[in-house]
Amino acid sequence: SADELADSRRLQREALAAYKEKQPAVFLEKIRAASDLRPQHPTLLVQLAVALAANGREREAVGVLDRVAAMGFVYALDDDELKAVRALPAFAGAARRFEANARAIGTAKKELTVDRLGIIPEGMAYDARRKRWLISSVRTGTILAVTADGKAEDFADAPWGVFGMAVDAKRNVLWATTAALAQVEDFRAEDKGKSALLRIDLETGRVLETLPAAEGEHHFGDVAVAADGEVYVSDSGSPVIFRVASSTAGAKLEPFLRGPFESMQGIAPGRNVLYVADYSKGIFAIDLRTRDVHSLRVPPNASLLGVDGLYLVNDRTLIGTQNGTNPNRIIRIRLAPGGLAVSSVETLLANASGMGDPTLGVLVGKRFFFNANAQWDLFGDDGKIADPLKLQPAVVLSVPAE
Repeated sequence: SADELADSRRLQREALAAYKEKQPAVFLEKIRAASDLRPQHPTLLVQLAVALAANGREREAVGVLDRVAAMGFVYALDDDELKAVRALPAFAGAARRFEANARAIGTAKKELTVDRLGIIPEGMAYDARRKRWLISSVRTGTILAVTADGKAEDFADAPWGVFGMAVDAKRNVLWATTAALAQVEDFRAEDKGKSALLRIDLETGRVLETLPAAEGEHHFGDVAVAADGEVYVSDSGSPVIFRVASSTAGAKLEPFLRGPFESMQGIAPGRNVLYVADYSKGIFAIDLRTRDVHSLRVPPNASLLGVDGLYLVNDRTLIGTQNGTNPNRIIRIRLAPGGLAVSSVETLLANASGMGDPTLGVLVGKRFFFNANAQWDLFGDDGKIADPLKLQPAVVLSVPAE
């Protein structure tokens, strides 16, 4: 729940304060309580290991670090309190795993280099009829049409930065989300928190309809079209999933579900189920008939925090772009029978050449294509570019989906 998340963060602050004040017993008590409320959080687990070591419980600390290593993440582990832990023979296995996690994993194919700098490429879609890629720009508030050789042309304009996109080939339209934030060129402070869903003609790029968010703070991050044509939108600014409702008066956005969400990102509809990635809480499965919300259970050696894009390959497989972790990864998520639990998480790509912060992508055939280097880290909270000389062209990579 939201209260549990807030409690965990409060306990973590109190734990770190106790650590600075050299109160190891209080540090352990508080950080263990914080970790118990967010058991997928690898940083909390590392801090728990430090607290265990500070209390002379080095062997328990090794077990916790081994679990973090099994999740696929990398941490420096240079805390003084961990010196005795690093000297234990039992730590050798975890150390090897951390080293392996820092090496290149998987093989990607470089599909496109888009010769545009500083666009913050976020969303991606494929127009199969015209054999072209569509890439959205947060920075310029445009959608680019890109040919196979990387030639890019402006295709459509949006009021603000463009995030998620989804093609509805049957109706010959592109759905795209747009949101106002400081990193958008010509951002106006009075627009902060505004967002909308756009219906765009795939042939001409003309915006056919603009469906604005209701009053309040919103950030439409992703959009997906289900097999039956239903359109769903995730809102990272509020705990609400929206749906497009049609009537004789035209289409409108209506709340579909208010849930226990903190920061919704990718959204993936399947047969009678909607999977939603929450950056702070993991992945949820929503029964489209009953609207029941289930948090996906994960094995102890897996973490689904920090997932941005989410894509359904089949009834038992999801692909995710995980850019809130070290390293950033493309992961394959295998679901247990029933679809409410995770049986395994596999790293498809990490520490790869050309991949910085992967954002959103699209499944085409048996491969997953994705924006590989959005370069969000070069843009400050004020929207200014920290170092223009570090900007690189947008790159699209692909990996096998199955």
